[in-house]
Amino acid sequence: MPFLVRPSRICLLTFLACGCGAVEMSRPAARTMTLDRHATLVLSVCYSPDGATVATGGSDRVVRLWDAASGEERAALEGHSGTVNGVVFTPDGTALASASDDKTLKLWDVKTGRERATLRGHLGAVTAVAVSPDGRTLASAGFDRTARLWDVATGQQRALLQRHKDTVQAVAFAPDGGTLATGGDDKTVCLWSAATGEQRQALAHDGPVAALAFSRDSGLLAVGLENQRFAVRQGEIRLWDVKTASEKGVIAHGHTFMVTALAFLPEDNLLAAGSKDWTVKFWDVGTLSAAGTLPHKNPVWALAPSPDGKKVVTASGDEQRKLGEVKFWDRATLAGTAGK
Repeated sequence: MPFLVRPSRICLLTFLACGCGAVEMSRPAARTMTLDRHATLVLSVCYSPDGATVATGGSDRVVRLWDAASGEERAALEGHSGTVNGVVFTPDGTALASASDDKTLKLWDVKTGRERATLRGHLGAVTAVAVSPDGRTLASAGFDRTARLWDVATGQQRALLQRHKDTVQAVAFAPDGGTLATGGDDKTVCLWSAATGEQRQALAHDGPVAALAFSRDSGLLAVGLENQRFAVRQGEIRLWDVKTASEKGVIAHGHTFMVTALAFLPEDNLLAAGSKDWTVKFWDVGTLSAAGTLPHKNPVWALAPSPDGKKVVTASGDEQRKLGEVKFWDRATLAGTAGK
């Protein structure tokens, strides 16, 4: 039974088993469900490692767990007193970490829905959270211009990473566990030793960084930002060789506004990018060409591919009206959308 919460404004959860009317292709019937659980904007989404559960968080301060197949709400995890900006499952799927504007991270027991621990240390809102591949360490980013490493077992802070000069907006572990990346409003991406917290490299960009993603082989880092070099700002994706810290490519004109979310799909040559331009686009990182587009009705704030790569869940919404929409897309919807 899900935990009870107060229903308020509407968040749409749309399952597209074969396609979406907004994508120009054959239009098999789509199944749509409207859920009144999230009261306002949804800003974070993630899949459980087994693909059976999706977690969401947003400005209603609640973390919610959903059955990925049916859309049924499994649990509502209440305890944060501010917007939930990030959610992530541990690799074994038994725990979930959340990051909030209330300056804390929380660890939750997925089976019981109970809070395991509250992690305190940030001096401002916690903007993002990631978990190491071995599940032993959390990394967090915050308004206080720091990133921090935490011991999952004890909830104690292990390291304080202080090199950024403005809000840190994104954090990501390389899948091999060796490297941690952080990026922020100071237009910089820092690469750190995930074990010691020692800084290895600083990569300069032309605008604030909002999203980071490592390829599954840990060799490539994708950076999502808003390029501010010109009078007209635009979204940009830069690709970096992690070992040499050299730039491998730039997708400079693919998005008209900031790139807010990134994720590599299992085949590793395909990168999903969400943007404030109301789209999720898929990019071939070898050719830097578009491989498909999923249109939305509002800016996209978060996305996550299923572990098998067959589906992508996205969160979009109107920041002013505080209404959000969460959609599940089948990868088959990409057919015929390349370049759109």
